[in-house]
Amino acid sequence: YRFDNGVAPYVSYAESFKQEFVGTDVDGNPFKPSRGAQYEVGTRWQSADGASLVSLALFDITRSNITVSDPANPGFMIQTGKATSRGVELELRHAWGDLAVEANASWLRTEDVNGARLSGVPERMGSVWATWKPSEGTLAGFKAGLGVRARGAVWDGSDVQRTPGFGLVDAMIGYETEAYDLALNVRNLGNLSYVTYCGGGA
Repeated sequence: YRFDNGVAPYVSYAESFKQEFVGTDVDGNPFKPSRGAQYEVGTRWQSADGASLVSLALFDITRSNITVSDPANPGFMIQTGKATSRGVELELRHAWGDLAVEANASWLRTEDVNGARLSGVPERMGSVWATWKPSEGTLAGFKAGLGVRARGAVWDGSDVQRTPGFGLVDAMIGYETEAYDLALNVRNLGNLSYVTYCGGGA
């Protein structure tokens, strides 16, 4: 529902399925697709001139029919249990004339069938990106951007091996017309060495 003041609360529900593992279990039974269910509630606000946007969402995702290694029969897989992901997402956007800034952050709590955090899934992520794009004058068409993105620590699926988080700086410079858009994007501007994931958990 959209109020006259720009506030728009919403509720959503979605289901999904995906054949993630092709094969059979030790008894020759084919694996079923994993299934998912997502509940989400949130609200958005946009200013009348479109220069500002705020979005906040809370979600709960459950996956079932997850395929894991069969502890009783090495080399085979079984489908058992479920995994959950619950979190909050926040997004902010605002434009001051030719300068636009976008920021987002998320907080996530995950749990697999054994009660451990899901492998390779960070509990916290966030980014800030600013773009300068002159609309008139001799620099019209020119654009430049600079931003920072950060990712929190991740675990190996058994809550034993922890991979530390990291933060990176990105940049962009380009020129845009109605006919074409040229841009040079540089990721990890500071040439930072970092580890994305280590661990062998499920």
